[in-house]
Amino acid sequence: MRVHAVCPDGVAGDMVDAMDPAGRAKSIVHSSGRLLTAQEVADAALGLIGSRRVVPSLPAWRGGLTRLGQLLPSQSAGGFRLFELVGRPVMRRP
Repeated sequence: MRVHAVCPDGVAGDMVDAMDPAGRAKSIVHSSGRLLTAQEVADAALGLIGSRRVVPSLPAWRGGLTRLGQLLPSQSAGGFRLFELVGRPVMRRP
């Protein structure tokens, strides 16, 4: 049996809208540059049908970065702070 999974970054929707703008979570979610749409995630899920790819990350670079952080877990905690710092200005964009 094969199980497919899509691992999207932040997706625009009610849950992200409800996050505290001053909190860390919202800025980390915005740190990839833009929020994905539900349609983008659905298209990625449909693209898995009949494919050999099991787990795609959206955007792909973010999944690679996360997997790299798993190699050095004691060092990866600082990465969340970096994501937060990158996400703050993105949240201020119109």
